[in-house]
Amino acid sequence: MVVAIRFILLHRAPRLTDDAPIPTTTGPSPAAGNPSPLHLPTERELNLNDGRREWRIHAAVYAVVMTGLIGLNVALLAATSASFFWFPFPLIGWGIGLTAHYLHAVRWAEHDIRTRQQKIEQLAAR
Repeated sequence: MVVAIRFILLHRAPRLTDDAPIPTTTGPSPAAGNPSPLHLPTERELNLNDGRREWRIHAAVYAVVMTGLIGLNVALLAATSASFFWFPFPLIGWGIGLTAHYLHAVRWAEHDIRTRQQKIEQLAAR
């Protein structure tokens, strides 16, 4: 478990810092609903970094909780007359949700953001 959490923390996406240059634009403000071409890549990177960070938090919580459930199940098996390993059920069930979160927030995020941006541009062109 410690190795999993260390891996997640060491391999996280780079964070945006206050020292990072922010593109400046001329013309209407992006907050006014008319994003400039310089604003779009910055927003895309921010969305990608947020999704990756949220997934890493989800994965860390999953690792901690599953370790606790496995330990609880083994302890109950050793201390009682129980003989049923129930920990695979939450492990698999939550694992499916974690996998879906990974696919949406990390693997397919770039495509989802690009598709959404194209839809916004199409609606704005009307």
